[in-house]
Amino acid sequence: MELQGPRRGWLIWTLRVLSLAMAIGGAIWGWKKFRPSEEQVELTTYVELQVPSYLERERAIHGRLDRLSSAPGPSPAEARKLLVEDVIPRLIALRKVGESVQPRTPTVRSVNGEYLAAVDKLIDACRSSVRAIDDPGLSAEAGHHLVRQRFLDAGSAAKAWSTHLRDACVKAKLAPPQ
Repeated sequence: MELQGPRRGWLIWTLRVLSLAMAIGGAIWGWKKFRPSEEQVELTTYVELQVPSYLERERAIHGRLDRLSSAPGPSPAEARKLLVEDVIPRLIALRKVGESVQPRTPTVRSVNGEYLAAVDKLIDACRSSVRAIDDPGLSAEAGHHLVRQRFLDAGSAAKAWSTHLRDACVKAKLAPPQ
């Protein structure tokens, strides 16, 4: 039972059109499925461009802060000068860099806001150090405890930001930052 004539031509063209429609449908489905979402694109850009910039600046700041805890350590005047003239201005500049990010998605807005809060805690810890140096009524032990607590809070905030960033990447089905 072989089709001949106009029926055969109609069947062949129907099969061709259906095959073309299936190929176009498959291409559209694949494009929608494998195209990165707006959140993934912005989070990738944030992790690949902003975070390394933040970490590079932080490394320089922490290198200067490490001088304060080295043995034999600087004198109070030298420590105050290092904090007031070098570390705190660098932290303020880092905060301005963080504020310059204009996130479009809630995830990046949240992660960047958490980073700014961590930088604020580090600024607060440095300012507490300056106050501990300047306050003659504060005992050395109480000042040391206050400063140590502020730096621990700042470190905890930075760690929480890093964890939140890693979780946001995993949730968006991206590789977590290294």
